[in-house]
Amino acid sequence: MSSVNITEYMKKPECKYGVIFDGYPRYPRTLDNLIEFHNILNENKHNIDGIIEFKVDINKLVERVEGRLMHISSGRSYHVKYNPPKVAGIDDITGEVLVQRSNDNRESMYKRYNEYNDQTNPVINYYKENYNKKLLTISADKSIDDVFNEIKSFIYKL
Repeated sequence: MSSVNITEYMKKPECKYGVIFDGYPRYPRTLDNLIEFHNILNENKHNIDGIIEFKVDINKLVERVEGRLMHISSGRSYHVKYNPPKVAGIDDITGEVLVQRSNDNRESMYKRYNEYNDQTNPVINYYKENYNKKLLTISADKSIDDVFNEIKSFIYKL
């Protein structure tokens, strides 16, 4: 999403009470992108109320990626352990075959993980130094319900 799109998006009536940016600044998440994002917020008189950082052990990420199955035409995702389809390898809705994407493997995960750490750690450090009281770091190794409840609690306190 470009800076013009963000500015226009934040003017929509549904954004009157705030906006949640998931994974922004865009990938790669660098300090330059972060500065651009803050400039857009400042120009539009918006503040950052909270920041959520998700931490996950690399071994858990590998397990999640290697078990992920996709229904290509819809984008629905399953997991052989955590969210299995009713019939192994078959989409619950269409009955079509599920696939594992070519980059859902250990080698690709380690590469993405290292790139993420190299590029994103300076952004996280910036937020820790400048917005520490507004930053929630969550262990995303927990159950979906536990992570959701922790996020919900954090948002309600903002």
